[in-house]
Amino acid sequence: MESKPIAVPTKLKKSKSNFPTLESIKSKIASQTKEDSLTTPKSDEKKEFTNEPYTENDIIKAWDDFKELRKEMGNDQEVAFLNHDFIHTNGLIKVQIHNSILEVTFDKIRVELLAHLRKSLANDSIKIDIEKLEVESKKMLYTNKEKLDHLASIHPNIAILKEKLGLDPDY
Repeated sequence: MESKPIAVPTKLKKSKSNFPTLESIKSKIASQTKEDSLTTPKSDEKKEFTNEPYTENDIIKAWDDFKELRKEMGNDQEVAFLNHDFIHTNGLIKVQIHNSILEVTFDKIRVELLAHLRKSLANDSIKIDIEKLEVESKKMLYTNKEKLDHLASIHPNIAILKEKLGLDPDY
């Protein structure tokens, strides 16, 4: 058997790898940031605000549309909140509530409601807030003495009658 000599290359050739070089990565990043700066607005640029006029009926329609969206989503608590009365004056919508617990519901939907109203009415100057209404609490009359004193404050003759007859309401 004859053996053939194996040819061993004197210089190994360097093969080019598929990995990018550091310079190519830097140039790619620089070109992307240039493109991004051209497409994205700068912070100095002002966004155009829309300020279309609207009527009270337009607000009511936009409000009812938002209420229907919440009803379809099954958010009964939010729908109950949206049933409250509101007052509109000079671009400010005040929702009138009697209970401080409703503030939590309002805080939950405030951003979405405001965005919906601004979009529907094409007016970015609209603001929304809540107005807490004071509820007058009555003192409950439990005992006979409290009831008699209350009636005596309304009708002074009852107090005179009580003294003349010597009535004791607690007995």
